[in-house]
Amino acid sequence: MKQSRKMASAVLILMGLVLALSQSFVTAVTPAPGNVSNGLMLWLDASDPLFTGSAPANGSNVVTWKDKSGNANDAVINPYGVGQAHTAAIFESAPSGFNNRPALRFNRIDDNSGSVYEVSNIDIRASSISDITVFSVYRPVALASNNGLWGNDDGNWDRFFITFHPGFGDGTDDGVVGLGPALGGETVANSGSTAAPSLFAISYGGNLVNGANVGDTNGSYVYFNCNLQRTFTDSTHSALARTRLSIGWDGNDSVFDGYVAEMIVYNRVLTSQEVGHVNGYLASKYNLASGCATFATTTTSPTTTTVAPTTTVVSTSTTPSTQVSGSALSAPVEASSQLPQTGTRSLLNSVLPLLLIASGLLIRRSSRRQVQV
Repeated sequence: MKQSRKMASAVLILMGLVLALSQSFVTAVTPAPGNVSNGLMLWLDASDPLFTGSAPANGSNVVTWKDKSGNANDAVINPYGVGQAHTAAIFESAPSGFNNRPALRFNRIDDNSGSVYEVSNIDIRASSISDITVFSVYRPVALASNNGLWGNDDGNWDRFFITFHPGFGDGTDDGVVGLGPALGGETVANSGSTAAPSLFAISYGGNLVNGANVGDTNGSYVYFNCNLQRTFTDSTHSALARTRLSIGWDGNDSVFDGYVAEMIVYNRVLTSQEVGHVNGYLASKYNLASGCATFATTTTSPTTTTVAPTTTVVSTSTTPSTQVSGSALSAPVEASSQLPQTGTRSLLNSVLPLLLIASGLLIRRSSRRQVQV
């Protein structure tokens, strides 16, 4: 009897410790965006910015934007330098244009201050992560100055995206993306439009040779509103850039003023088919069909691939000449509707390990008392 009580006590305590340890790790939401999970390292979703399964109060500050990828790469307010007034973005439950879905309102104070977040665990320099793919759904509100959405720029044409820059394109609503010192910046037409949300995606395919990033030849690409803009060879410097990914700021004199609904980062170059899946997920979720009626795919050889569950496309070119019909935007079941944590479940997950440990200790104490008697 005594041995069985000791064993039961030990089992309960062990179960409690295992559960408590498991709760210390963030559980990734499944399915991943567009069911593309390989290499997913950051997933910021304004529908669940605190990763609790429920939305915060409308108009509340989001000091920490929680990562849903399972990697705990949370975006936090943490200013660079001295005298920069960085403030939290504001949660809005249904801003205009996002299909009645939430977004975070980023506010610009000046060229280097405002709602600026950083992800300390993600260094997008080529020396740290040679290959990277970034998706973002956003809408600028004001275009008074450079409007940088994310990046690690320190003034040397690093990896960044500025939704509007008056020195590029028509000077009205065109933006620029950094391609590296060899190529400079690529104009992204209409990326600063304030009329409706936009979907931007870029992949950098780096290639380190003797410590220098020479890039994979035409192994990088830029998509805007699901259309392939260009391919290029990544020449961003392998080391001379900021070591932390910024959101709401390009890293150098460009702070974002507007809304951000979702941002997704992978640590590899996605295939054109995978880009189609993630673009389809985002376009369907935010009802971006008008801007994403078609999107281009490219392959290096004639290949038949399934871009979405209902659409098959044959691609035979490395140029953006093959168009996929709008039906390809049918996305898999939205992951945000399958959050594994709700308020009740989160509470149960926190309390259950303690109950198991306490029960084990009580059984052990009771067993000792009976021995003393």
